[in-house]
Amino acid sequence: MAKSTSMATDKPKIQAYVAKNYRDAFEVLCKKQARSVSNGVEWLIIQAVDQAIKNGDIPAEILTDQNTP
Repeated sequence: MAKSTSMATDKPKIQAYVAKNYRDAFEVLCKKQARSVSNGVEWLIIQAVDQAIKNGDIPAEILTDQNTP
């Protein structure tokens, strides 16, 4: 059977290089929180952006209704 290449979402994809030990530790953390690694990364990004808005580092207007999860 051929492997499906379709995505379960239409969200943009982000890729990053991370040291293996941090990648492995993050995977353990995600499992403990019952998250996929992808969902864990999304959660971290949302937390960072929300905190930056709260701190006044970036304007809240940068987010639009169509871009929020």
